[in-house]
This record gives sequence, C-alpha cells and structure tokens, in this order.
Amino acid sequence: MKLALACCLSALSLFGCGDDEPTGTGGGGGGTPSCIDDPWSCPDGQTCWVSQDQQSFSCLNAGPGAVGASCQNIAGTPTCAQDLVCLQLQAQSQGSCTEYCDPADPAHACPGNRQCLLIQLIGSQFHACEPPTSGMGGGGAGGGASG
Repeated sequence: MKLALACCLSALSLFGCGDDEPTGTGGGGGGTPSCIDDPWSCPDGQTCWVSQDQQSFSCLNAGPGAVGASCQNIAGTPTCAQDLVCLQLQAQSQGSCTEYCDPADPAHACPGNRQCLLIQLIGSQFHACEPPTSGMGGGGAGGGASG
C-alpha cells in the first residue's frame, strides 16, 4: 500500500509536468543549483516553488497555507507557507500543503509517522511528506494522477 501511495504521489499533476527529459535533481541543467536540491536553503519567509517559467524551482515569497491546508499549484505564486509544497492527487480538486523531507536526514523527517515520498516533477526529483489530509490509511491509494 505504501508503494501504491508513493507511485500515486510521484505522478502528480502540476503545471502540465513540463517535458519528459530528465534533467537531474536541479531541473535547470546549468551552473546554479536549484532550491529543489535543498528546499530549506530559501531565506526566511520564502519557499521553494515552481517558477513562473514552469521549468524550474525558485525561492519565492511564501503563501499563507499551513500544513494540511488546501492549496493550488500556481507557477510563480506559492500558496503554501515557508518550507512547504502543494501536493495534489488525481482524485482531488485541490492540493494540500505539506513539508519537504529528506529520508536520509532525521532533522528533516516527516512528523506524525507520515511517509517521506519521492516526487518526480518537471524533470526534477525531490522528497515531500505524505499530506496529512490525503486520506491516509484505508485503500484509496490505487489509481494514478493526471498529468
């Protein structure tokens, strides 16, 4: 079941998902590393979010959404608070704000025994906590995400 949920979340639908060519974890291919490599590196009051160009991630002024709040994926306009990302499953009309995580770093583990999931999006890979409002438990993790 955990694998099914991870697969479902990995196929998120955000911004048309960019192109299909892998570009590494930075998603930008050039010299400057993307904040997605270290989403906690953004200055206070900002979060790592999909840029206006829909091809990369940038530190942008954080939005109002706390963990578990409904959010919308708007390129260049974060709707979640500092250090949070908006994850949206296929069957959901809106996403949920959730934390970035790092499965190799206990300081960036998911709270409440939620899973730290690998997310693949717009040519980038990062980890985010299973949203607290995603219907954890039960058997609703089947099915994929739109994209």
